[in-house]
Amino acid sequence: MTSNKQIKCPECDAIFKIDETNYSSIVNQVRDHLFEEQLTKRVDSAVDSAVKIKEEELKNYYLEVINEKNLKIKDFEKNEESYTKDKNTALEKKENTLTKYYEEIIASKEETIKDFEHKEEIFEKDKKIAVNEAVDSYKRSLDEVTVEKNSLKTLLDYVRKEHAEEIKMYKENKKKLSTKMVGESLEESCLIDYDRYIRRILTSASFEKDHTSSTGTKGDYVFRDYDPHGNEIISIMFDMKNEEEDTIHKQTNKEHFKKLDKDRREKNCEYAVLVSNLEMDDERYNSGFTTVYHEYPKMIVVRPNCFVSTIYTLRELGLELLELKSNLEKEKSKTIDIKNFKESLESLQLSSSKNLKLIFKNIDAIIKKLDRIIKDAEDSKEILLNSLTSNTKTLNKKLQGISIEKLIKNNPTMTYMFENLEKEVSIDVF
Repeated sequence: MTSNKQIKCPECDAIFKIDETNYSSIVNQVRDHLFEEQLTKRVDSAVDSAVKIKEEELKNYYLEVINEKNLKIKDFEKNEESYTKDKNTALEKKENTLTKYYEEIIASKEETIKDFEHKEEIFEKDKKIAVNEAVDSYKRSLDEVTVEKNSLKTLLDYVRKEHAEEIKMYKENKKKLSTKMVGESLEESCLIDYDRYIRRILTSASFEKDHTSSTGTKGDYVFRDYDPHGNEIISIMFDMKNEEEDTIHKQTNKEHFKKLDKDRREKNCEYAVLVSNLEMDDERYNSGFTTVYHEYPKMIVVRPNCFVSTIYTLRELGLELLELKSNLEKEKSKTIDIKNFKESLESLQLSSSKNLKLIFKNIDAIIKKLDRIIKDAEDSKEILLNSLTSNTKTLNKKLQGISIEKLIKNNPTMTYMFENLEKEVSIDVF
């Protein structure tokens, strides 16, 4: 039997009768509505409270930030003021220091300028005095030169007159001389020049009359010079030729080349020099030093005034040639040393090749042993890799099968701790 319930209308106070089922449905609706209304109020209240708390926190946080910034600004302004003050003080000190420094420099420069101006005044005075003295000295020297010039002119006129008389006398004497005496006079002149300009300087040299005549001919003089080691520097066969101006049959230099070359070879001389006054009108022989190598090797024709310079020139050439010979001998000795070194090197290479063969033979044995060791190591490596691969797969499978449930299955304490942890996590999420 279904019991009836009564419901009173809050508006008209009318009473209604309904069955139990409808009554329960109405009560549930009212209860759900009240629950939802209370829940909404609580949520709104909680949200408002949380917002207010968060606003208060943010307000306090930013007030602290603003206060901190204000303090930093005040410190910065204070530091800036102190920095500006220190900067101005430093600049003022620097300015004073620089002002003092440059004032000292300016004062020093001004003092230097004054000193220079004073020295310049003294220099101008000294210069004027020196110029005046130089002018006076030049005038005196000019007067002395003029006097000396006049004296020399007088002397020159006297010398010219005397020289003219000597030439006249020489020509007269020359006419009286025989052909042999003319030649001997040239030889004597050359000998005098040698004694005057060469003998005392080249003490190791000799200039001697050629007295030997194995083939019926001989030269006039033979010159030889030696170095401190006794090596011959130069050797020259000299022949002197002269003739009178009024000789009817004039000789030529070429007529004497063949005989002089023959004498040079017989006396084993390096050069042949014809000191000649022949063919005075021929410009080929008037240059002072004329070679005729195209006709006779190492044949030279010179005028008597070039006798001394010819000896010195050929001697210098002989010194250079002797030095070249010495260098050549040294190079030859070096070549011999190089040859000995080459032979020693070849011997060393031969012995080294034998040692290298023995070394390489031992190396081959060592390499074979190393190959066997490497092969054994590779086999061990393969076994190790196979073992590691199988054990790694087994370990990986075991690790994949591990879970929290399996770990805490027989551990009540851990099971309880994980259950509480899950509850706390679910509450936090709600």
